[in-house]
Amino acid sequence: MKTASPSDITEKQESFKKQLEAVDKNLLQLSWYMRGGVSISEIQNMPVGHLKHINDIVNDNFEMSKKAGVPIL
Repeated sequence: MKTASPSDITEKQESFKKQLEAVDKNLLQLSWYMRGGVSISEIQNMPVGHLKHINDIVNDNFEMSKKAGVPIL
């Protein structure tokens, strides 16, 4: 059995913390873009594949908005 050093454990914990913060931020951004359409708890319970599709849709709409010169409110 392989054991990890305290510094390895701390490094892994920090990495997980950063990944979790990135996921939390993304979920909150999605709930903002979909305000009124879905709650944060509903987004948290969605399958990862659905979240990817929603992110793609938001990004596509954002790009379309930039090209049209119409802001996303």
